[in-house]
Amino acid sequence: MLLDEAADLAQDSDGSVTAVLVWDGQARGEDDLTFSFGEEARNRGFPVIEIDTLRAGAAGAGTFEK
Repeated sequence: MLLDEAADLAQDSDGSVTAVLVWDGQARGEDDLTFSFGEEARNRGFPVIEIDTLRAGAAGAGTFEK
């Protein structure tokens, strides 16, 4: 999995991993890979930055950390 590889690579650098989700913030059901990726990153204790594709063009909106 991508998160496993990121964790392995982080051991060879500063040891930090941050997940980035670029989506509209709405899960589409059990097979939503973006949602699942974010949940797995959070379960591993990785910071997650979300870029909201619906608000990215609005002033002061778009990027937030959960």
